[in-house]
Amino acid sequence: MGWFLLVIIQLLFAAEFLLFPLFLRALALGAKNYGFARDCTKVVIFAAAYAGERLLTWVMFYVAITNFSKGMFWVSVILMWVGFIIFLVLITFYALVLLRARSELE
Repeated sequence: MGWFLLVIIQLLFAAEFLLFPLFLRALALGAKNYGFARDCTKVVIFAAAYAGERLLTWVMFYVAITNFSKGMFWVSVILMWVGFIIFLVLITFYALVLLRARSELE
């Protein structure tokens, strides 16, 4: 049960990065600012990649724990590092979109 709660926490955290750029994209399309809408789509793609990667990481971690497999444990550790790199790229694009949002949508 604890593992499932950790997965839910990670997916809700990723949903936070999915919903706001989708909202900004809708506002940009309403304002006919297609360049900004494209930038919001990039953030959504990275957020979806982050959510999928985290889900895969926690599934591998669960398999490693239940089978006491050192190999699967190291696979899950490598996936956590890959997720960290995806998260850094996501945060960079997210910050850039947020900085541009006010000036673009006025």
